[in-house]
This record gives sequence, C-alpha cells and structure tokens, in this order.
Amino acid sequence: MYANVSGRDVISDRGIGILNFDSYLNFKFGYPNDEALPGYPYYELGSIPYSFYKLEDSDWIKGLIEIEKSHPLYREDIFDDFNHYILIFRDSIFECIAKEFIFEYSEKSMGELLSGGVKELILANKDL
Repeated sequence: MYANVSGRDVISDRGIGILNFDSYLNFKFGYPNDEALPGYPYYELGSIPYSFYKLEDSDWIKGLIEIEKSHPLYREDIFDDFNHYILIFRDSIFECIAKEFIFEYSEKSMGELLSGGVKELILANKDL
C-alpha cells in the first residue's frame, strides 16, 4: 500500500491531513532522516519521503509476537488484526503498529487544529 502525502497549501496555512490510528499497540518516531534513508531496513522496498506505507509480513510484529509468547495467557491470534504502518517525512520516520487508520482532511490551519485539540483534551480530563 502506498500513498503520496504532499500537497499542503503553505501560503494560506490551510490543508491538513490527519491520520488517526485505531487501537495502536506501539509506535516509533525519529531517525533516520532523508540523508540516511538508504540505510533504513525497508529502503530496498521503495521507501520514498512524504509517503505512507502498510508493510506486509512485518518483522516488528513478529518480534512483538515472540515477546508476547512469554505471557501466561498468550493466544496465537492476538496480533492477527494489527498492521505495520510507515509514514516517511523528510527528516524523520513514523512507524506504528495498529489495527487500522482513519484519514481526515481539514481546511483549517495548523493553529486552529491545535487549539481545538487542546480544548478537547482539557474537556476530556476536567474530572481528573
């Protein structure tokens, strides 16, 4: 699975893509940047900056399965619905193990989205 995720209107600061990962299990964010991308384990699969991938037969998920086998209530099917998603930026990579994702597009600015998100967090945690 591959999608190019560029195309934001940086002049008017409008046009934000939002990825929501449903039932995420684990994630990584950071290195490598674009200069070190050829050393990235999945580079040979065609990793291109500003792209989004779903990796089949993930070695990361296989590693999590091996860890989970030590759990007394381990079930072989526990990871069946999880996928390995990769989002490659210019200076970093985001990887996530999740059941699925939802993509939304907003015409709002980054500032508007962030202030709305902060308000939601405050309202969600007001009773804590």
